Formats: sequence, structure tokens, C-alpha cells
Amino acid sequence: MVFGKKIPPHIQNINFVYVGARSIVSILTDTQFQQQIEKILNVNYHTNNLKTIIKGAENFMNYQMLVNKDHRIDDQVLKNEIIPNIVAIETIKNNKMIFETFGIDDNTTYLEKKTAEKFKEFQNFAKENGIIIDVSSGYLSLKQQGKKYDYFVKKKGKEWADISSCLPGYSEHNTGLAMDFDIFLNGKWSGIALDENGNTNPTTDWLHTQLHKFGFILRYPKGKENITKMKFEPWHIRYVGEDLAKYLYENNLTLEEYYLQSDNKSNDDL
Repeated sequence: MVFGKKIPPHIQNINFVYVGARSIVSILTDTQFQQQIEKILNVNYHTNNLKTIIKGAENFMNYQMLVNKDHRIDDQVLKNEIIPNIVAIETIKNNKMIFETFGIDDNTTYLEKKTAEKFKEFQNFAKENGIIIDVSSGYLSLKQQGKKYDYFVKKKGKEWADISSCLPGYSEHNTGLAMDFDIFLNGKWSGIALDENGNTNPTTDWLHTQLHKFGFILRYPKGKENITKMKFEPWHIRYVGEDLAKYLYENNLTLEEYYLQSDNKSNDDL
């Protein structure tokens, strides 16, 4: 959404949606852009206070941002958009080992504000269906992400670390929009872990089919490893908003494939 208005799916890409205060000023002279935005936001640039529009842009969070091994998070986005919106969350799961391993000195789990709210809704929904879930790992600072990556290298080597984690700045955990979650199953946590044959259980599979209803996607799905450059992780979910999550789920797309699709459409329109 931009300024409280939904953006049509066919133009939901980072180049169009993410406009900060500075960039919106520079493009307001583009007549075609004005006409598009006026239709979407139901505003008129000649009758609305420009400062009000810009103020809305300053507080805009791009929930569809692409962060992966090839796309580092922008330092200014991290500083001005993400960190100010990070909030502490309460967990019922004991994450002491995560805190110690990743250097989280205050023993607290964090997420981006709206992401935290939507996960709470998902958590309550799961509970209503007899399933207990919680966050294992949420937002990580660049320093904490470095500790995580180094730990994985020491644990099983660089090759394994590179498909199980990311360098600082290239991890979704640095956005606060992603988390690893777990299921309390058969009297213990680790219910979302793969079995000895690398398979998920029915509870995990069902939860995956419900994620999009709360704006989440399974970020590193099975069979898409060559695209995401990460191994299958049934626990890693990412908030992108309900509209995009539904679109990706129904079309069996990863975030990488979505942006590739958007780029190809843009090139076709040239």
C-alpha cells in the first residue's frame, strides 16, 4: 500500500512502489506518473498539499523489498525505514541458544512492527486450530548476522553455510520482515524440523497453506533452491503483504521469480 491505498498487483514492483520523500519530489513533474498515482490514490496534485503527500512517503515501508544473495539491503533504507520500525516481541519459546550463538545480548526477539502484528494474528489462528507456534529468530543486526554466518561456517563449512545463511546485509533477517518459526509438537519444540528423510510433517504442510492469508510467504520452498540459492527451509517465512502473498502462493512463485516476471513485463512494454 502507498499512503493508505492499495497498489494494483500488475504494478507492484520495487521500482514503482518504493518512493521515499526525496525521490517522489524528483518525479512529481512526470505527467504520466502523476496520472497513474492520481488514479490509485484518488488525489489531485494541484489541489492536495504536497507536504502531506511527502510526509506519507517518509513513513512508507516497502514490504515487498527484495533482499537476497544478489541484492544487498540499502544502508539508508536500513537506517531510516527498518530500524525505526523494529519492535520487541514476547515469545513463549526459550530462544537462549539463539541469543548466545548470534550475540543477542539483551536476550530479546525483534521484528518489524506490522510483521509482528501479522505473525501474532497467524499465531492466534494456529492456536485456534490446536497448533502452538512461535518465533525462533527474527530481526538481526548486521553484526549479529555476521556471527550467525561465522557460526554456520565453523559448524559445517562454508559451502553449507552459503546455502543455510547469508552474509550481513544480504539476509532477510536484517529487514525485520522475516523470521524462523517453530511448532510445539509432541511435547517439544523443533516440530517444524525435517525428518531423517528430509520431509516435513502434515502440521507444517498445512500451516504453509495458510501463510498467505496473513501476508506471509514460505521464502525458501522445496524445488526452488536454484532460484533462491538457499536450501529448503520450512521454518523461514517472510511478510510481503496479503495481496502479494496470495499472488505468489497461487502462482507458485518465489520473490525472485516475481521480480523477474515484473522486469520481463516492463521490457515487453517498452
